[in-house]
Amino acid sequence: MINNLCLEEANRCILCKNPRCKANCPVSTMIPEVITLYKENKLEEAWKTLLAF
Repeated sequence: MINNLCLEEANRCILCKNPRCKANCPVSTMIPEVITLYKENKLEEAWKTLLAF
C-alpha cells in the first residue's frame, strides 16, 4: 500500500529542466534522480542517493 502511494507521488514528477524541488532543498537532495531511480524500481540505489548528502 505504501509502495503504491510512493509510486503515485513519483509519477506526479514531470522532471523539470530546472527542478525547483532540487534548487530549494535545504540539504541539496538529488530529488529528480531519486524519483527516477524509484520509478525504475532501483530502490537500493535511490536510498543510497538519498543518504549520500
